[in-house]
Amino acid sequence: MKKNRDKKETNKKKRLLGRILLLLVLAAFLALAPYAYDAVRNDPNLLLKKISTVLNEGSPVDVKYTIKPGKRKLLRRNRLPLYSFTPEESGEYTFTVSDIVSEEDVFLSLQVTDSYLNNYLSTDNAGDHSDSFSDTVFLNKGSICYVITEATSGSDTEEYSGSFSLSVAKASEKSKPNEVTETEPAVIKLTEDSQTAVLFVPEESGYFRFVSRVVSRDKTASSVISSVKTTDNKEIKRAEGICRLEGGKEYYVWVSGQDLSKAAVRAKVRCSRVDSFDTDQPGEYRVTGDTFIEFTSRETKNLAVHSVSDGDVRCRVYDSKGFPLNSDDDSGGELSGNDKDFALVIQAQKKSMYLIYVDGRFDECSVVITDYNGDGSSVGTDDVSAEPQEEEPPEE
Repeated sequence: MKKNRDKKETNKKKRLLGRILLLLVLAAFLALAPYAYDAVRNDPNLLLKKISTVLNEGSPVDVKYTIKPGKRKLLRRNRLPLYSFTPEESGEYTFTVSDIVSEEDVFLSLQVTDSYLNNYLSTDNAGDHSDSFSDTVFLNKGSICYVITEATSGSDTEEYSGSFSLSVAKASEKSKPNEVTETEPAVIKLTEDSQTAVLFVPEESGYFRFVSRVVSRDKTASSVISSVKTTDNKEIKRAEGICRLEGGKEYYVWVSGQDLSKAAVRAKVRCSRVDSFDTDQPGEYRVTGDTFIEFTSRETKNLAVHSVSDGDVRCRVYDSKGFPLNSDDDSGGELSGNDKDFALVIQAQKKSMYLIYVDGRFDECSVVITDYNGDGSSVGTDDVSAEPQEEEPPEE
């Protein structure tokens, strides 16, 4: 009896110890989960970085593959190696797939992407099944990119295999892309699902808008500004496609091509300055075109912002990081007598800066910033303080 009782006690202790260990593991997981979540949220492609193999300039790698239909794919890719490449210098780099050995109905593709999986280049040998192919792209010093190769067969049921060599090399001594200025556009070549950079160096600090337009004869093709980055690869936040840049500093403006019916098209990139001024005073400010007002609130209070114009004006408000807070384009009729004027409310916090962006079609326009006394359901004459004195926008 004593032995059975001792055995039961021992088993009970083991079960209790097991539960404690399980709770400790669970507690550790819960403690680390927020950090893991934050890591993935801040870097969505963290897993890619962990599983990729470094590709070095001038050092080709040989790849052999066997694709078995029905096998699960890794990250939606067949199980070909994923490589990462970090250029030591800014410049043009050529990525080459060579010495291709494969069956007749198998073709290879090559993509070079940024850390968000936006393509720098995309090319393949699907058209001619040649034994090598390559493409060249400008890359920024220190900007990690991912090199993705895929083998695709016309058959979904038969196993197929092959091999190839993958390499990257500096294409030329050219260390900077074409340059765009406020007076001169830049003309670049774009291919489908790819990015190309142009260089911009503002003479003075301020807000700038970049636009791109395909100038080749391709009715379906279009181009867009995909990002603006510093030379150390930090992305500049944009609001309304407009960003604030520092005078004398170099920036790369990345442009993407879409819906091309041809292998490549030419696109023209233009830059224009957007008017701006900063203030911490409520008041009435005259504007002559698209304008950013950097307003810093002296205290925590509700503020009304509305326009008095002879045209059609709209407004969007962002916080200092470019996050949208409010917008309006036709609620200011009671305050101005023009149903095409805007009116909105900002729940301003003390010492916080707000970006008030005004644009539209008008000959004359004033932007009024004043105290708001309403309940949030309307912005009318009974909800705002008396009209402030008109002030000239401060000089930058």
